[in-house]
Amino acid sequence: MEYPYPYSQPPVMSWWSISLHALLLGLALLPIVGLFRQARRPVRTSDAWLWTGCLFCFPVLFLVAIQAVAEHSRPFLIGLLIFSEIVAAVAVLITAFRLWRQGNAVSAATVLGGLIGLTLLVAMLLPAVPSAREAARRMQCSNNLKQIILGIHNYRDEHHFLPSAVSTSTNEVETSWRVFLLPYLESTSLFEQYDQTQAWDADANSRVSRQKPMNLTCPSNPIEKDDLGRYYTAYAMPLGPHTAFSKSETRSLPDLATEATIAIVEACGRNIVWTNPDDVNVSVLPVGVNRPGLAKTMSEGVLSSTHPGGAMAANLDGSVQFIPKGIDQEVLRQLLSPYEAR
Repeated sequence: MEYPYPYSQPPVMSWWSISLHALLLGLALLPIVGLFRQARRPVRTSDAWLWTGCLFCFPVLFLVAIQAVAEHSRPFLIGLLIFSEIVAAVAVLITAFRLWRQGNAVSAATVLGGLIGLTLLVAMLLPAVPSAREAARRMQCSNNLKQIILGIHNYRDEHHFLPSAVSTSTNEVETSWRVFLLPYLESTSLFEQYDQTQAWDADANSRVSRQKPMNLTCPSNPIEKDDLGRYYTAYAMPLGPHTAFSKSETRSLPDLATEATIAIVEACGRNIVWTNPDDVNVSVLPVGVNRPGLAKTMSEGVLSSTHPGGAMAANLDGSVQFIPKGIDQEVLRQLLSPYEAR
């Protein structure tokens, strides 16, 4: 059975999860109900202790619940926790103010107006939190791709040709372009630890692959490692007929058109260990973005990411573009081809 990447089947909440959410929502509303009751009678010292207890107990209860529920429910509970803490803090302040004023009542209209304003403020701010985080992660991913393209051009300036996807040693051991690009990504020490005379999954090189490489992982990708603790890469070279790079042949830059020719793509759904000499083959994989895969964390498309709506790609000229999920297949195929092959 196939599942859409990066999410599997629509999440289904169990009765236990629904009951837990209802309980936490009731706890979040407790200070609001208490403030309305308190507005109709003289304030007591016990009210201040109650709201202070809520202020300190809510984080403990919610954090325990966050660890117990499914991943897709956690953003809602985090937002509800923030809302509950703000309401409890307001309840403490109002109660302290009334005690200071020797129990003089605060009108219900004042309480209602303050809570409505607070609710609107929280409602406006909470959706911006995950959006801002994703925008920052997407910017970091874009910067990673720019650094990779810059490293490829620096490699070309030194060797007078573009790197191939795989470098083969005299004993037929293959080394990924991501490995021999490390010195151009400010990771020379990591490059020196890698033994190019041994396979990428040999014990010595597996120790290297358990170290997180600079600029080769996307911060939005929730799956960072495999079962052996080796880091996945987020980026791969498109290979095949009419692509910018070849698996084993080096090419010179003047032979290629640098404008709008995709050189590096996001391929989080391929689950490629960063030292593995493996990339995406456009003649084998469907030319698309976030195509269905055989598991939740896999995609059969040439491009795949956990960015909402598409994936990032870097051109030979150093520019980075966002490829939408619904892009026409033939248009994407043309973007993956140098000018001379179109």
